[in-house]
Amino acid sequence: HKPTQEVAARHSPTLVCAMSRIIGAKRGDKAKLLALTRTSSVGHLPSGGEPALKVTVLEVYGMCCQSEVSLVQKKLGILPGVQSVRVNLMLRQVAVTHEPNEGLPERLVRTLNWALLDAHILTDGGGGGTLLRRGRPTGLGLLLAGCTLLFAVSFGTWGRVARGGEAGPWYEDPFSYFALACAALGAPLLLARAAASLVYEGRLNMFALMLVAVAGALGLRQLWEGAAIVFFFVLSEAVQKWCVH
Repeated sequence: HKPTQEVAARHSPTLVCAMSRIIGAKRGDKAKLLALTRTSSVGHLPSGGEPALKVTVLEVYGMCCQSEVSLVQKKLGILPGVQSVRVNLMLRQVAVTHEPNEGLPERLVRTLNWALLDAHILTDGGGGGTLLRRGRPTGLGLLLAGCTLLFAVSFGTWGRVARGGEAGPWYEDPFSYFALACAALGAPLLLARAAASLVYEGRLNMFALMLVAVAGALGLRQLWEGAAIVFFFVLSEAVQKWCVH
């Protein structure tokens, strides 16, 4: 290696220094080279040897559009100890860089769940599937099953529509109550999402518009149409979670 170093010394002393380090590592001084690499990649470390900042990754199932991204950044960015908030809307994941405070990751989750965003700390094993979590049905899975059953039975209302003028009022048709039950089962989720946006962001989102559509359909006694809006909303939530996770 001596001739190579002599030639390189004429052109770049930095190159000589780098080659010397590599040659020293080959001769057994690998610990010194490893420490040099670790220092350059991690940066300044405190005296205890632990990184000054920590990154917590959250899965936020209720984040589905840009308005929720702004809400997440606003709610988490003001917490003490939080340095930065990076959001991946496609994966519904939020990476929070913060000081290693005890209990701060749990506080991040509570802050988002107060806004009805259904947040969880991402673990290596994951939280489970869309409809099942650790072998048990999720809340969304139970909601989808109930709405599907009620909406399927409510198709019987089309028999009253097919009879036309001979049909009696809606309350005499037993299938109308299944449509009404389907709308009542899924409407609280729409109401909660709309209320969270109104309280924390001060504006109406798409869930509020869907809630108005459901109320209008029920007000016009179009019960099956109102049930259809709620059912397809719940179905889209489940499909979107399944596609992402």
